[in-house]
Amino acid sequence: MLMALGGYILSGGFPSNSSSKPLIFVDYSAYLINSSNESYLGFDISNPHGMPNLIEMKLPSNIDESISARGGIVTIAHGTDTLVRMNTSTDASVKIYLLNNWSQVPLTLNFSGTEDYDTSLQVHSQDYLVTRKNDTLILSLNLTGDGVKFEQSYAEKS
Repeated sequence: MLMALGGYILSGGFPSNSSSKPLIFVDYSAYLINSSNESYLGFDISNPHGMPNLIEMKLPSNIDESISARGGIVTIAHGTDTLVRMNTSTDASVKIYLLNNWSQVPLTLNFSGTEDYDTSLQVHSQDYLVTRKNDTLILSLNLTGDGVKFEQSYAEKS
């Protein structure tokens, strides 16, 4: 019976949705570095398919000494929180140099949706919260020296 089922599957016996378009992935990593010379929060984006991204990073107030970025348009606002907003459709990275050493940083990331795509997040960490508000995905976590990796998938709307 198992051999017959295996043969049926291998022969293409189950219908597939060949008209569906493949998922597109954007990979992210966030990490915290504390050394004797410097302390910084790093955020890297690998976007090989050029998907437009608008990401807002919410951090505690007065956390940063300076910020450097590559591969996108970055704006910074200081108020009740420190907000770092990045708009990019390429590989990109942000380094936020910290005023002090931090063992963990409360971090909230907002990912604005793209009009023609449904999107979701897959997070590789133990403690995090993902919520959705309209077309925005919100990831909240405490970033530690262990770092976190996650990917955003895009599926074209039909």
